[in-house]
Amino acid sequence: MNRIMKKKAIVKNLPAAETLGSVDVLGIDKTGTLTEGKMSVVGSEYTDRERGLYALAICNNESNFIDHALGSYLNNEKGKGFIPDARSDRVRFYPFSSQTKYTGAFNGHELFAVGAPEIILSFCTNTDRDWQAIFSEQAKAGNRMIAIAARNTSENENIDRNSLKNMDFVGLVILQDPVRKSVVESLAKIISSGVEIKVITGDLKETSLKVLQTINFDLDENEIISGSQLRELTNSNMLDEAIRRCKLFYRTTPDQKLDIVKSLQKQGLSVGMMGDGVNDSPAIKHAEIGISVDNGTDLTKEIADVVLLDSNFSTIVASIEEGRNITKNLRKIFVKLLADSFTEAVLIVMSLLAGFPLPLLPLQILWINMIVNGISGLALSFEPSNPNLLSQKPKGKKIFGV
Repeated sequence: MNRIMKKKAIVKNLPAAETLGSVDVLGIDKTGTLTEGKMSVVGSEYTDRERGLYALAICNNESNFIDHALGSYLNNEKGKGFIPDARSDRVRFYPFSSQTKYTGAFNGHELFAVGAPEIILSFCTNTDRDWQAIFSEQAKAGNRMIAIAARNTSENENIDRNSLKNMDFVGLVILQDPVRKSVVESLAKIISSGVEIKVITGDLKETSLKVLQTINFDLDENEIISGSQLRELTNSNMLDEAIRRCKLFYRTTPDQKLDIVKSLQKQGLSVGMMGDGVNDSPAIKHAEIGISVDNGTDLTKEIADVVLLDSNFSTIVASIEEGRNITKNLRKIFVKLLADSFTEAVLIVMSLLAGFPLPLLPLQILWINMIVNGISGLALSFEPSNPNLLSQKPKGKKIFGV
């Protein structure tokens, strides 16, 4: 574990050090894991710019990467006092959730919604442009998008979440999140070590595919599935087969991430889960080993078994190698102790059968077990890994190869 720590990973749960080397499948969230989680606004399109900026401000709660990126954008566009002033106008606020995929706010006379483009577009009527084509174009470029809608309300209208309809599409903000530099080489090493990678994200298909294309992660069309398609697979056998086959899961919810981990475990696989956000936490907690990057949320780091101090994907490769080395050394110690104990047992049993006095006293047996075997066993436990260790296939949940 000290060797793992020197490679910038903290092991919080002692058995997790060995588990690292035995995972069959590693589930990875895209945003903040494959990417840096440092989003920035790179473009925007508005039908009404001032109305759109106000909507972004009144709906901003500084609760995630996107809110922080939009906050920086608004500070540059309108000054640091713009967001607090807009928030002070709130009469009602509807926070973002992974199920709804939008944030809503009401200031007493106007209703606003900010969130996933396809959700916001479904609230709107009479749009004057083919926004769906624009969404698709930006997603294929690997960009994330936040759409904005608004509408004026009548004086006596009862406002709730069901009021988000017949709205005007106000604009679209485009964000970029760069891929981590260490991902390409590290991902190739993990795959070559026999660990299967499954990318589980809440993003759009096109955005996810662009990022995976950038890191040279090859996919066939039949290895891609959406959260809505998973929800339609009510037959457990069909669901398990789809989860085992697919490598990219897009537009998934936190409960679906957890279901994917449970399904893989039910099929006898040892599962690791890596993420950074609250929405990854249930799956991270339930996996055999949960991994968090250092810039993840406090909750994620709290429940994770391993925290990557440098948020570097290559640290996982080093940690998996050390985990396999722990398992290899455990087997060596096990075989050595078994062989030594067997010779002692044979010697004593043969002496008894032959009618000879005991050849070893209890104190001598203790000396052999504690001093002679113990010290040499300790030396074996610190034996470094060999260069070809990562090329070997994982043993899964089998510790001693049986």
